[in-house]
Amino acid sequence: MEVFKFGGASLKDAQSIKNIVEILNSYHYLDQLVVVVSAMGKTTNAFEKFLSLVYSGSANFQEAITPIKSFHWEVCRQLFAPEHDFWKELEAIFDEIREQSAELSALPYDMAYDRIVGYGEILASRIFSVYQNTQGIDHQWLDARSVIRTDSCYRAANVNIELSCNRIRVWFQQNTDSRYRIITQGFIGQDMQGNMVTLGREGSDYSAALFATALSANSVVLWKDVPGVMNADPDFYAQAMPFQFVSYREAIELTYYGAKIIHPKTIKPLENAGIPLFVRPFLHPTEQGTRIGPGIGTIPQIPSIIHKSNQILITISHKDLSFITEKTLSTVLSVFDNFALKINLMQNSALTFSICLDDIGNKIDEIFTQLMKFYEVKYNRQLTLLTFRHYAQQPRIIDQWIEGKLILVEQRSRNTAQYVIAEK
Repeated sequence: MEVFKFGGASLKDAQSIKNIVEILNSYHYLDQLVVVVSAMGKTTNAFEKFLSLVYSGSANFQEAITPIKSFHWEVCRQLFAPEHDFWKELEAIFDEIREQSAELSALPYDMAYDRIVGYGEILASRIFSVYQNTQGIDHQWLDARSVIRTDSCYRAANVNIELSCNRIRVWFQQNTDSRYRIITQGFIGQDMQGNMVTLGREGSDYSAALFATALSANSVVLWKDVPGVMNADPDFYAQAMPFQFVSYREAIELTYYGAKIIHPKTIKPLENAGIPLFVRPFLHPTEQGTRIGPGIGTIPQIPSIIHKSNQILITISHKDLSFITEKTLSTVLSVFDNFALKINLMQNSALTFSICLDDIGNKIDEIFTQLMKFYEVKYNRQLTLLTFRHYAQQPRIIDQWIEGKLILVEQRSRNTAQYVIAEK
């Protein structure tokens, strides 16, 4: 049993879908294979843009669906004959999206987000599945919403792992034999009230880990548009290098600090089950990529640089110059927890408590409203958070990143250095 996951970059057009089928055909010897797919290309971004029009009150928000439909229509035109039955199904999916869209503005934003954005995964998996049918590839399509159960923390739903894994196992027992291939979706699930939810950006990685854990897979392979896990984002650091090996523990640290290559929740269930994770390039499928598994550190032993833009630094103080106490910290942190926001860095002094996190507009504004009732609140926007793991291996590497920048916060431990910076 193997679990493969293909992200949006590997499903960006019709030719990409054909390439994935070629990759899967090279694994014809596998008796059991689960394939988890994300939305195609930039579909998630397109749905997010559509939602922004809905909540801006634009009368023409329905028109924003047109480019999404046109994109998928063009992909299908290159894959299916004009008389194929799938065209009716495709139209039905977009009719359902339009029906859902009419009710979105009456919902809280995060709930509306999950109600509509997950259709990207439904579209991608159906197109991919039906194309395999045209190629005579025997498989089954599984709606992940029927097995992945979560709470109602929209846009970052928490999976009930025990219940979900049990439902996955039962589905496979009832619907498959000893040799099977399954196509399903990442990123989406269903809460206990029957609403579609999403697991957070890059959540398809986590979905793959859940299927692998439930089915005791031999390994999980994340097929990406990079050579493997890199020590930095090559878009920001031209000298970025791939790791041959990353330990479970180091992978968790890297994802916690914001490395985008893997969803933060992906590693733990795999570590608990002892299932190795591979990150491999879909453009060069014979290359080994990066192996994540038991062990220590990384190979090679080089620093990792994690770059997070669009950060906001919020500094809180009492209105009467009282100390920042443990009670203060508990009260403030509970506000962020209630909004399900992840804090990227914290630092306190006698009179101030500073928090750096992703600047998610609507939630941040609501937090300001709550905090300003009791505290003085100052903030800086459009900042960058730089994190350096194992910086001591190349002590001067930090200098080239912070030179000429305004440093608002600096923190160092034995293994990690972090800087919140702004342009001067």
